[in-house]
Amino acid sequence: MSLGSKIQANHAGTSLSNVDFPMIYIADFTERTKLLPIKRHVEITPSQQADPNDATGATLMDSLMVHNVNGFSVEILLLDDNVFTNVVTGRAHPNQHCEGCFAINAASSPKWVAFMELKDCADGSPFLAKHALKAKRQIYNVIQDLRARKIITTEKLFGIISWPQVKVSFNDMIIGADMYAATRYKRFTGVTFYGTNEAFIISEELIRPNIV
Repeated sequence: MSLGSKIQANHAGTSLSNVDFPMIYIADFTERTKLLPIKRHVEITPSQQADPNDATGATLMDSLMVHNVNGFSVEILLLDDNVFTNVVTGRAHPNQHCEGCFAINAASSPKWVAFMELKDCADGSPFLAKHALKAKRQIYNVIQDLRARKIITTEKLFGIISWPQVKVSFNDMIIGADMYAATRYKRFTGVTFYGTNEAFIISEELIRPNIV
């Protein structure tokens, strides 16, 4: 059973997609459609979609971009607020978990899993610094749950925190400029965190976030 199927078996109602697009765009429409008649959430597409607030269709939606030039089959799982419950506490975690995760589609366990949290906002450095810890906790909440259920065990884990509207480097705001503290955090969580809007799937063994 694949990783995504295992998660679905424990969190019914989550969305699981298998794609082999050479370019994968992941966009969160929640904020931009909250005042529109049709509400949208996180969507996965092979091309960049139009911004729903631009009637001309000229403005493209800011997205997390995942390069998959080798055409690997990629499982992308999106978590629903209404079905995620922490196995340790037994409580629901609306707004306290990340968007989901993705990995190479494997019959058993993939070599790596990338968990993602998207923040669709145009706020600058103060906002990013203030909410970086919350974003990491949202990812870690899911990882704790999946570890407790023995769904993830030996996989290499990545936490990708994406602010698609921010066009300058924000990685230091996510992991911290103090590399010693960042290393301690990685050892504590077992997760390598990155602040980026772009990642490259290199092989079944490797994913490389783009840090500029």
